[in-house]
Amino acid sequence: MGIILDFHDCLLRDEDLVTLNEGEWVNDNIIQFAMEYLRRTLLATVDNVLLVDPAVTQIVKLADARSVAMVLDSLNCKHIDWIFYAINDSLSTTSSGGTHWSLLVMSPTHEKSYHLDSLPSEGNYGCALKIADAMAEHCDRSGLRTVLQTNVAKQRNSWDCGLYVIVFLEILCKNLFETKGSALMLDSVASESVSSSVLSKRSVLKKLIAKLSSADN
Repeated sequence: MGIILDFHDCLLRDEDLVTLNEGEWVNDNIIQFAMEYLRRTLLATVDNVLLVDPAVTQIVKLADARSVAMVLDSLNCKHIDWIFYAINDSLSTTSSGGTHWSLLVMSPTHEKSYHLDSLPSEGNYGCALKIADAMAEHCDRSGLRTVLQTNVAKQRNSWDCGLYVIVFLEILCKNLFETKGSALMLDSVASESVSSSVLSKRSVLKKLIAKLSSADN
């Protein structure tokens, strides 16, 4: 399969674009692209927010303690106000994969951890707890271990979880940008407008990828 977009630290191929078709689960590369686009646009001038790619999240979730410590140290987690992890239920250390996505938002500064799941899953919550435990140990912030299940808009089918993660991420990053990193405003991800955004997100992402690909050629 051919490469359709080389966008900074993200490489998209034909098979990735297929996951944006209706009824498909978006894959880790699409979520990574959404994160990379936010980094290069909305968050370009924001230095207290960190978006962790799905592949890196897998390492933090499943690798041995030494490897996890090295990764978290390289991310400079101790000195970041807000950290976002895209979580899936895969137990593979070599592939992000999985069948369900959710979002973990953590603040070492405020010692707060929030789990945002559009289709509440014990598996994903368990993964969130693993990451929170690793973060608490690394940052020496015991309060991070308490992961609050946050009230969010709920998906209406079994395949839109990844899109909800992307929309949650966009909304919260916009809130942080507009308040200069001071207010997450979690109530905004429970709004009915979230589901409306999800309905159009596949088309929006396809058009964005096509636009960037055209500019790249």
